Amino acid sequence: MSGAIEEGRVAKKAAGGWQVALASFAVAWSLRLLGWTVRTRYEGAERQRRWEREGSQFILAFWHRHLLMMPKLYRGRTVSIMISQHQDGEIAARAVRRLGVESTRGSSTRGGVGALKALVRQAKQGYDLGWAADGPKGPAQEAKAGVVAGARLTGLPILPVAFSATRRSVLEKSWDKMLIPWPFSTLWYVVGEPVWVTAEDDQEVARRRVEEALRAVSRRAEELAGHGSGGRPENHREGESP
Repeated sequence: MSGAIEEGRVAKKAAGGWQVALASFAVAWSLRLLGWTVRTRYEGAERQRRWEREGSQFILAFWHRHLLMMPKLYRGRTVSIMISQHQDGEIAARAVRRLGVESTRGSSTRGGVGALKALVRQAKQGYDLGWAADGPKGPAQEAKAGVVAGARLTGLPILPVAFSATRRSVLEKSWDKMLIPWPFSTLWYVVGEPVWVTAEDDQEVARRRVEEALRAVSRRAEELAGHGSGGRPENHREGESP
């Protein structure tokens, strides 16, 4: 009996393996095709581009709902993103790897300490870091302490970033209300002022600064894409090319 159960577990694991591989392949190519069809605009990205050219390291922080389109924003040498150890995280990790982004597996609920140590090691090796500040399971748009701990341990500045799209779908049933741009829409990326965290800073105060910065760039991206209360300014030409 035990042998049969074990064989069943092996078969189930194998099935999950090819299913995960197929799903990650589909996600990666969907993102690649989507990236080829959308127009991109930027606000506040000059500093990020300069740091990428100079090789100055930073932590790219964003809300989990913006995760899918973050690889398109990054132009540095190499970046590692913390992604959860759940099966959905495995699909995301394999998909972003196909797009040239490394991942470190862990989260605030599972494997977080080990993942944080791994990210610190990678930062010492020259990696930039990517961080979904409210991941892996929310609450949505409430920054957790992990990104602040990462900044304190590495000494890297946190760059708050967000995007929105003129035409998009919102996955209303997902905890993070994931944004999916439509093909041929215009993406607006907004990069905020960097947040520096020192060893002397209060953890909670620093966490709130990151949270407020992320909410500000998110509101601005929504406005530029025509979804916020302010709307997109007329004749707005900023960000054509960074």
